[in-house]
Amino acid sequence: MAIQSLEKAHYLAKRAIQVPGIWRFDMNLQKAVQLSESKSIEFRIDGSNILNHPEPGTPTLSINNTNFGMITGNAAKTTAHRQFMGQLRFRF
Repeated sequence: MAIQSLEKAHYLAKRAIQVPGIWRFDMNLQKAVQLSESKSIEFRIDGSNILNHPEPGTPTLSINNTNFGMITGNAAKTTAHRQFMGQLRFRF
């Protein structure tokens, strides 16, 4: 076994650093009610990030940074926390 020189540049393999996984739970509920032969009403509720689960950001990978390897913030998508949107549609 040969000892490698410290002067040689070394590289990490692909996916050598693992970050926490990101998952979201979005949901949609809808109900259509027939009022007459040609008219109906549709109720719809859309929700994003229903469980309000945080999505951690990626770790700091700059070796000269004092926070090297630390996760110091959230992912960019987490600026919008749990959100609901309601719709009411009348068809004629």
